[in-house]
Amino acid sequence: MILDAEFIGNNIRDIRKAANKSQEMFAEQIETSTRTVSNIENGTVIPSLQTIANISECFNRSVDSIIRKEK
Repeated sequence: MILDAEFIGNNIRDIRKAANKSQEMFAEQIETSTRTVSNIENGTVIPSLQTIANISECFNRSVDSIIRKEK
């Protein structure tokens, strides 16, 4: 499976906005930096497995719903 950084970033931005969190609040909750959240949301980097797991756990989302496009 090839991961699409832009797609993942958009999904994570949507999750953050739906939770009504600033990037700073979101970063703190998922145990990463604000810069990392910004880079992920901009599609500059693909989040680490740990970051994806933290988002999944904190916001009750499946890993698949964060990283995979629906067919």
